Amino acid sequence: ISWRYKLVADGLAVVLPKAEVPALTHVPGVAEVWPNVQYHALAVVNGPQQIGADKLWGPTLGTAGEGMKIGIIDDGLDAANPYFSAAGFSYPPGFPKGQTKYTTPKVIVQRTFVPPGSTYKNGSLPFDPAQSFHATHVAGIAAGDHGTQAAGDLISGVAPDAWIGNYKALTTPTPGFGLDGNSAEIAAAIEAAVADGMNVINLSIGEPEVDPARDLVVK
Repeated sequence: ISWRYKLVADGLAVVLPKAEVPALTHVPGVAEVWPNVQYHALAVVNGPQQIGADKLWGPTLGTAGEGMKIGIIDDGLDAANPYFSAAGFSYPPGFPKGQTKYTTPKVIVQRTFVPPGSTYKNGSLPFDPAQSFHATHVAGIAAGDHGTQAAGDLISGVAPDAWIGNYKALTTPTPGFGLDGNSAEIAAAIEAAVADGMNVINLSIGEPEVDPARDLVVK
């Protein structure tokens, strides 16, 4: 048993030889068996002005995400990036959580979800200096600090005053994609984000085209 789910699914993830999978349907209490589907990161390029978010902030950024917690389920974000400066932030009650030596008052949760048997040296790090890139981009779109300097421009996330939770569920290097992850670990990350009290969960990920009824994450 690699993962147990209680909040977002009633079940567990198991690792066993493929030939023994049919036997799972005969185990008392098992209602359905799902395959472990592989996911990879997808690119997103929109900003707050393109969706009109800046019109909702007010002149003093009074409604720019303050008090909200956004969980980023992806390949691990760089909490040291200037876009996530912790200046002006403080931890909300009950935080930090997870691998707290990597948290900041802006990135208040650091968790990783590594599949059983993984031997990749950076798998358990919440940010992989060799392979993580996508989550930093995604988290910046969601909640990058307002007025951050970038190549001569001032940029901002859609909800710049929100806190961020980093849930690294894509941990396996895959040629052509960077880091990939499987549905078992992604479901575990969703479970943890809900348990941690994230108000919003972001998954900018994709998978091979399969029947949604056969994908635990989609269903």
